[in-house]
Amino acid sequence: MAANLNGIYEIISKKLLKHSFIVSPVKNINYGIQFEISKDEWSSVLRIFAKKTGQIKIDYSPLKGEKAEAVRAIIEDRPVTEDSIVITYPYIGTDESGKGDSFGPVAAAGVLLDEKSQKSLFESGVKDSKENDDETNLRLTDLIKKTCKGSFEIMVIMPEQYNISYAQHKNMNTILALLHTSIIKKLAAKKGCSMAIVDQFADSRLIGKNFIDGSIKVHHTTGGEKYTAVAAASILARGAFLDGLKQLSDEYGVELPKGSGTNVAATLLNLKKRGLADKLNMVAKLHFSSVKEP
Repeated sequence: MAANLNGIYEIISKKLLKHSFIVSPVKNINYGIQFEISKDEWSSVLRIFAKKTGQIKIDYSPLKGEKAEAVRAIIEDRPVTEDSIVITYPYIGTDESGKGDSFGPVAAAGVLLDEKSQKSLFESGVKDSKENDDETNLRLTDLIKKTCKGSFEIMVIMPEQYNISYAQHKNMNTILALLHTSIIKKLAAKKGCSMAIVDQFADSRLIGKNFIDGSIKVHHTTGGEKYTAVAAASILARGAFLDGLKQLSDEYGVELPKGSGTNVAATLLNLKKRGLADKLNMVAKLHFSSVKEP
């Protein structure tokens, strides 16, 4: 199996070297290998794993930054562009929140910006929601809604409905793709926009197949929050997630935590003590390993 991994590494290395990327020697990790890819001042990491079935999996999740999408395109033999996306106004940005949280909803949002609203949000300090505390995100949510009145969409799936959808699709990314697609189509129909930027969360084909007619050019990029519309969408999505989590906490009288850390087990125990074990599907994502019974 090690020979197979090294063979994949050699193929990837040759592809990247043709585009002047530098590939470091292999480092062995559990069940796979990893190596660094760099160019100019940019560098990131790629991992390759061998499953027990013999299937090889390339893990793109550690691949971050401005050249990440170009690297992936090279590996997958797709057209390559390392330049930033050229914005044509108006354009749409979308992002989501809650996908890594055991409790609470999954929320997605989209914002459509023209040059005036883009400038206004940028000067107001709108940036990636992950760089803000909760209070700042909620404050900026109100600002974005006022600035972009009629030019934003928010979709929230509370846990009860999310669990039903997951039972049908068996994949969170499929659910997210449906949310992003619906938001883009709604906003584009309102303003006649033909360009959208999606902060990449999975295989771009999950969304791209929904725009096969070419009516909307959808750009998938890691670190998409550097584009103001995506940053604004990330804040709206985070605000919607926080509101949904608070709503559930108030309704069931239990402080539901963010994330999927060690506090999840304590919360599950608290729910049981309060006789709410049968309500777990109403507050949590049941397929999460942190939520499942040991």
